[in-house]
Amino acid sequence: MKISLKNSLSLVTLFLFFLFAIASAPKHMVYSDYDKWIPGDFNPNTMTLLIEDHPLGKKQNNRMIKFLDDKYPYSYEIVDLNTIMSATGQYANTKKYPFVLRWKPQNSSYTTSEYLQGNRLSTTTHSAWDMYGYFFDRVNNKKYPATRSSNVWGQIGYRPVFNSIKKKFTDKEK
Repeated sequence: MKISLKNSLSLVTLFLFFLFAIASAPKHMVYSDYDKWIPGDFNPNTMTLLIEDHPLGKKQNNRMIKFLDDKYPYSYEIVDLNTIMSATGQYANTKKYPFVLRWKPQNSSYTTSEYLQGNRLSTTTHSAWDMYGYFFDRVNNKKYPATRSSNVWGQIGYRPVFNSIKKKFTDKEK
């Protein structure tokens, strides 16, 4: 079978389009169940949200801050967990900072393919890193449910979390 240059370019273009579509999806993704994990008494218009440092380190934390600066219109502070949980210091005022958005990193395995190796069925398994966000009420010492039961966005899993918060309060204002 002979593949023409025109067909090859079409396939490459289609593949690139598919890659760009996948790469840009989490920038605008919103969880439809945000009322289940965003506390009813949380209001980003009247309080500053404390956000735990990104669990994958400084590079990812800087990317998260850039995303927040560009896309999240509400007041927030990125703080390490020890500072968040401290009863003293700059962020100890639970009236000003009643809620924390914490991260729950979770390693999970998922099967990507099955194939025949000789006469035996084999599977290829890759390790995935999932990140779930959840609110913690510092006043009542209460942990809220995580964002979803599944988050396939890995190290950029914060994007749909903040997009969902923004959507919830943008919709309320309309």
